[in-house]
Amino acid sequence: MAVVFDGWTSPLAPSDSDFLEIKKDTQVMEAIIKALPSTVTTTSVIGCSSSEKIMIGSVVDFYITNWLQGSLHVDNICRKKGVGHFNRYWQSYDKGYYHYSCLRIQDNYIEHEQEGRADLVSYNIPWQRVYEALLNVLKDTSLFELRALSLQDKDTIE
Repeated sequence: MAVVFDGWTSPLAPSDSDFLEIKKDTQVMEAIIKALPSTVTTTSVIGCSSSEKIMIGSVVDFYITNWLQGSLHVDNICRKKGVGHFNRYWQSYDKGYYHYSCLRIQDNYIEHEQEGRADLVSYNIPWQRVYEALLNVLKDTSLFELRALSLQDKDTIE
């Protein structure tokens, strides 16, 4: 298995603020990589252009991304199947976003860390909910034979 990390998309002429956002996203990615088994291959498209993200997105099997802009390349353009998430404040902004095949995590599983502007609210999702949603997406694909873990008594995937 390989994990492709996505984040900030660079415009044709990146500014200093673009590089700052790339650095922030890279720090989050590095923290996640530390939690992954060393046998998992990782790569990043953080800071890449849209054309680079489309090229990589066209070869992934599935994705987990935020529901709005994060799904643009891999869902809307590459037409891949995946799971989307976003904080509950974004609901009013969700009009006009078309999704090809992105299953959204239900709002009642979203745990906000604080209140505030919709684009600045950090939130958590129990990994079990993301895993269940991903299994629902993958069960419709012929790429995998899936054997689902029982999540009722498990706190972590071993």
